[in-house]
Amino acid sequence: MVNGHKIWTTWAHWSDWMFALVRTNREVKAQEGISFVLIDMKSPGITVRPIISADGCHDLNEVFLDNVKVPLDNLVGEENKGWTIAKFLLGFERAEMAAVGLCKRLLQFCRKATQTHYLEGRPLWDDALIRHRLAELEMRVKVHEWTALRVLASEETGPTASAAPSMLKLASSELQQDLTRLLRDCTGPRGTQYLRALRQGEAVELEDLRAFDNALVANYIDWRKVTVYGGTTEVQKTITAKTFA
Repeated sequence: MVNGHKIWTTWAHWSDWMFALVRTNREVKAQEGISFVLIDMKSPGITVRPIISADGCHDLNEVFLDNVKVPLDNLVGEENKGWTIAKFLLGFERAEMAAVGLCKRLLQFCRKATQTHYLEGRPLWDDALIRHRLAELEMRVKVHEWTALRVLASEETGPTASAAPSMLKLASSELQQDLTRLLRDCTGPRGTQYLRALRQGEAVELEDLRAFDNALVANYIDWRKVTVYGGTTEVQKTITAKTFA
């Protein structure tokens, strides 16, 4: 029987199953008394409530569990050893958050924005500061891609240093924020239509956005979260420091 509350559950409103870390022993240290279980989202006692994020979209949810029956067969691994599994999954999650393809796509948007947006009758590309920012971001994206490839290649010959996923996640999240910050700066007041719709409580879905500028602003708002989810920037720096200390 599981009781509790899980928050920031991505796509819970679409999911058939979820995993949960549940307390199964209160007589030991916190991490040692946790088990990893799979829960059928159609089980009686589960309530899903939406969380509308800052960009107006619905990806996140709260999940409430009230006397939810979970079969013993749904236990993954050993009882009270769930934190070991969770750390393993976090490593994969953070490595996946390297998001090299996404960073390259945002960089393409930056190039487009500097060529299609004008200031005083001239494209932003003519501004030396804008060109400098774009060049710096392009170098960082390339370095990030090479680093991710090195980490993947090292996996073929042996285990990677435990800090590698954290380093990739840290670099990627800060890079995504800086890329979308440049996009926001290129957009300027032309993106206020999207912000106005949000303030007025209108339903806005990314698929329905008709203006490139609005999409840029939506990206900027949404990407403030990337230095928090999957482990904050401070947590990633601590893991890295402990590994190389």
